[in-house]
Amino acid sequence: MENLDHALNIMSDTLFYGSLPHWQRDPVVRIIREGQRRKRTIPEISYSLATGYHETDRWKYDEEIGKGRRRDYGEPILLIRGVRATYHGRGDTQLTWLSNYAKMSAYLSVEHGRPIDLVNHPELAKVPEYSSLIIWEGMVRGMFTGKNLADYFGDGRCDYVGARRIINGTDKAKRIAGYAGKFESALRTGGFEVAA
Repeated sequence: MENLDHALNIMSDTLFYGSLPHWQRDPVVRIIREGQRRKRTIPEISYSLATGYHETDRWKYDEEIGKGRRRDYGEPILLIRGVRATYHGRGDTQLTWLSNYAKMSAYLSVEHGRPIDLVNHPELAKVPEYSSLIIWEGMVRGMFTGKNLADYFGDGRCDYVGARRIINGTDKAKRIAGYAGKFESALRTGGFEVAA
């Protein structure tokens, strides 16, 4: 795994309190592999990992605690004949809002060459394969806030603090930047290289 195992061991010590069971390791590896497939840089991969790490509390939760209670996006929306759905946080980015579920449905459907309906089946945002695609699609294309990875990375730039605007304004930006730095250090110290 081209030194990924060594990098994961370092992550276990620096970010996961010395233990990285499969339910935390698997999403980390999926995000890294999808980043490689897209030929993203180590800082971009590190920031994507930091975002998932923060949004899911170290991948302990694949769904928002409280399911959006007392938030506009947590209000059930009538889909058809008594069927209602809420578009609260799910998956690695804790995807919210009907509009984001609809946009991601379109992109995932194109990626897979078949319909993936997150609008009528929002729980699909928690499917691991889709969840790692959602984090990358949203961050590369600027689908969450209009800001994207290219606004903060590349051409010698690596702005982990500013990159929080890709997902959710500036809340906890410094904390998440700290996580990204630790992920980057683990990848580099572990000898991990982005596949060409």
